[in-house]
Amino acid sequence: MSTLSRKYMYIIASLLIIILILGGALAYYVLTPVSTPKKPIVIRFWHAYNPVEAEKVAKLVEEFMKENPDIKVEMEAIPYGALHDKLITAMAAGTAPDVVRMDIIWVPEFASIGALLELDEFIERDNIDLNNFFPGPLETCKWNGHYYGLPLDTNTRVLFYRKDLFAEAGIDHPPRTWQELLEFAKKLTKDKDGDGKIDQYGLAIGGAWPWHFFPFLWQNGGDFLDEDMKKCIINNTEGVEALQFLVDLIHKYKVAEYGTDVWRGFALGRYAMMIMGPWGKPLVASVDKEVAEEKTGVALLFKGKYAASIVGGEDIVIFRQSKHPEAAWKFVKFLISERFQLEMFEVGQIPVLRSLVPKLSTDPYYKVFMEQLETARARTPHPKFAQMKEIIHREVEAALLGLKTPKEALDAIAAEVNKILGS
Repeated sequence: MSTLSRKYMYIIASLLIIILILGGALAYYVLTPVSTPKKPIVIRFWHAYNPVEAEKVAKLVEEFMKENPDIKVEMEAIPYGALHDKLITAMAAGTAPDVVRMDIIWVPEFASIGALLELDEFIERDNIDLNNFFPGPLETCKWNGHYYGLPLDTNTRVLFYRKDLFAEAGIDHPPRTWQELLEFAKKLTKDKDGDGKIDQYGLAIGGAWPWHFFPFLWQNGGDFLDEDMKKCIINNTEGVEALQFLVDLIHKYKVAEYGTDVWRGFALGRYAMMIMGPWGKPLVASVDKEVAEEKTGVALLFKGKYAASIVGGEDIVIFRQSKHPEAAWKFVKFLISERFQLEMFEVGQIPVLRSLVPKLSTDPYYKVFMEQLETARARTPHPKFAQMKEIIHREVEAALLGLKTPKEALDAIAAEVNKILGS
């Protein structure tokens, strides 16, 4: 074979090899799927946080998403007054959010209509320690034997008292019993200018809602509904005695006054005592900062037959319509974590975890609220409680104003509520 022929054959062979290599590469790129970044799961979170709280939550949620790049949380702030109805509308349209920060009294209502996801299996699977939650807040999450949410933030009512007015009256400690409450209120009620009118009352009674009346009801051993929640028992002897005690403070002994915005009167010295939540001190400070910082004391509520206060706050729930329950649950666990709870405490949200009590007890103001939560109870977790509370307010107020006797008022509540219950 000539040298020229061998040269051509070499060139042809080389070209064939190049073609095979290029063809193989082309086939690889054509036949091999190109991997694209996976889109994160989107969960929608509705809440009614105020602007300061919402700003804090947004920062924490950003941290959550950085740690969980497969989940994107879309937050939507909705005014509290509009949230309930908007949730109903969204459910009807099939567009309910995944996760909602919900008023504690709404949970049974939404659970009873099948709107919320049962969390029992998640709780058991991930070993969530329910005993680490304060019992009152946890009670608000349960309906018909199942948990439909977990506590997110809470509050309760304690006694606020004017240390300076107590000192003037020679009283060296806040009242610890109903008897002491009456005794001290008598000493603290005064006509300061001698015109025959009371200028300073021992106690302010700031409302007639369950939030205001139920602690007295429970302290006396009474209750609103029976254990099966099938009958209203508020008009039992214990209930009548509790309301009579409040009425007597106002009308018989004239050592208490019924009204609204009692924090203002407390700041101005009209009231020596009031019962209030943790927002009480900032409200007093808005009128008189010195009174709030130097002259205001807080203490556990006095006892009747028992120690009791009442729970407020919000729970965190997952809606049954959620297409991503696992991602939603992961977000819920973040919201109930010590880390999130401690961060939100900085903007006034009281944590729901008992494990945080030692860390928060260094603040003498919040320490009292944390201690009170051990004996604070939830307003009755019934789907129709929102309707019932209006009846309670109307009738208890009639008694406090002297328009009905306590027995008449509580009998009227029982009659109406039993119709709602079908009793």
